[in-house]
Amino acid sequence: MSYNCEIQMNRIKALHQREKCYQQLQLQYDGSTTLKEEIYAVIEDVTLGTGMIPKLYENGIESIRIEFNDRYAHDGGDYFTSVLGRLGISHCEADTSESH
Repeated sequence: MSYNCEIQMNRIKALHQREKCYQQLQLQYDGSTTLKEEIYAVIEDVTLGTGMIPKLYENGIESIRIEFNDRYAHDGGDYFTSVLGRLGISHCEADTSESH
């Protein structure tokens, strides 16, 4: 099953993609260094709280991608929900298109 979700809140846009053994959450922001530091602080906090260690990637200077695959792929949703909640992003709208 694969779907994308887009969330627009404040200055962060979150894109979620899920497949059988893979999940990612991409956080796009306005390039603010302060906002980037806040995002990484939330990721660190959630990582310490859950014990789950995601793969992190920076896509350019305005995007952070959090990924889980294999054994954590099924539990990644709880991690992402926690990150989104701490960033003040409260809902997700499913993208019904088949494209990734």
